[in-house]
Amino acid sequence: AALKALVVTGAGGLVLLAGLVMMTAAGADLGLSPSEASTLTGLASVDLRAHSLYLPILILIIVAAATKSAQVPFHFWLPSAMAAPTPVSAYLHSATMVKAGVYLLARCHPLLGGTDEWRWMVTALGLVTMITAAAMALPQRDLKKVLAYATVAVLGSLTMLLGIGSDLAIKTAVVFLVAHALYKAALFMVAGNIDHETGTRDVSHLGGLRRLMPWTAAAGLLAALSKAGAPPMFGFIGKELLYKTKLDLETVGAWLVMAAVLANIALVATALMVAVRPFWGRLRPTPKTPHEAPLSMILGPTLLALAGLCVLFPQIFETNLGSGAASAIAGRSVVMELKLWHGLNTDALGILALSLLTLGAGAAVYLGVRSRLSSASRVVDRIRIIGPEKIFEESLDALPRIAGCFTRLMQTGVLRHYLLVT
Repeated sequence: AALKALVVTGAGGLVLLAGLVMMTAAGADLGLSPSEASTLTGLASVDLRAHSLYLPILILIIVAAATKSAQVPFHFWLPSAMAAPTPVSAYLHSATMVKAGVYLLARCHPLLGGTDEWRWMVTALGLVTMITAAAMALPQRDLKKVLAYATVAVLGSLTMLLGIGSDLAIKTAVVFLVAHALYKAALFMVAGNIDHETGTRDVSHLGGLRRLMPWTAAAGLLAALSKAGAPPMFGFIGKELLYKTKLDLETVGAWLVMAAVLANIALVATALMVAVRPFWGRLRPTPKTPHEAPLSMILGPTLLALAGLCVLFPQIFETNLGSGAASAIAGRSVVMELKLWHGLNTDALGILALSLLTLGAGAAVYLGVRSRLSSASRVVDRIRIIGPEKIFEESLDALPRIAGCFTRLMQTGVLRHYLLVT
């Protein structure tokens, strides 16, 4: 797991370095001084989109962001990294480290966004990641693996929104980013509490814990409501804005809405899998006798889950973070106004209907998958054999053999060969 994370994100870092060097060179070609060409502020004063290096720069930046934010085909390292301790997972894999790729795209949007190349490449990357990860989250049995694939799906959604790049899409991305950080970190900690107190994270071996772990169950349910996009949680506003963004697009809007609905149905099902299945139903035997976690382990998920209710006071978010973040991404002043209810009009009712459809269908999918986890897991394992993770592992295994062949080719022991090569 460590090797996957190190190699994939390290390689992405080198790709980012190449992209930034080319960006600096392009800025110098457009008349900037070396100091100006090496800052985002300086580069914002020229039009990089008009430079001949624009497309190579864009591709390198997108690849770098894809490796860091686990976009397909580099998505496999993030679920493997769930071997880390739960607080690390909650902090790095819901809020900070994996969002760095999305942050990179957001910061580069004023410099590189707005072109057809940006729109098609970034939107397609996010769309494929969102659908793939949402589908792979459903058959997982490990609570942290379920949350990990759901995280990848949300990262795909954020990437897709930045690819669309409209003011509404940018506002949605900011809301979605913060809502996801709150509920996903809470759910990771809930999964950690369950693991700590029962000795297992396998959802097929869990049930009936609500009486023994009532505070953990309450925190998990509250976070899951936000994850599922149920009112009046912050996640509900994020999901409604997501649907509205896609409905505003004339050409591919309907297809994107369909994809978003399918992905969100899967995410609702995973929310129920993490926050309902372990706590409801009959009590199942576990490796350890479960009891409520200590206050130090309950406080974190409870506070984060309660913060998801800040939709009741949207002005706090709008004035302190929302508008400023959206303006930085757009490269111009953007004012954010969040509402839980937009009145009785066709658009609002249509989006509300989509939200209710998502919740209902997600519950139905959860009930359907719940009894078929073992067979579904076997299908995913078979797919994994031909996926990018297998290609990565085979390549890593082949590396010593390739190095050996190269060494035998170069280290001949003949001085004139060395002089010729030099």
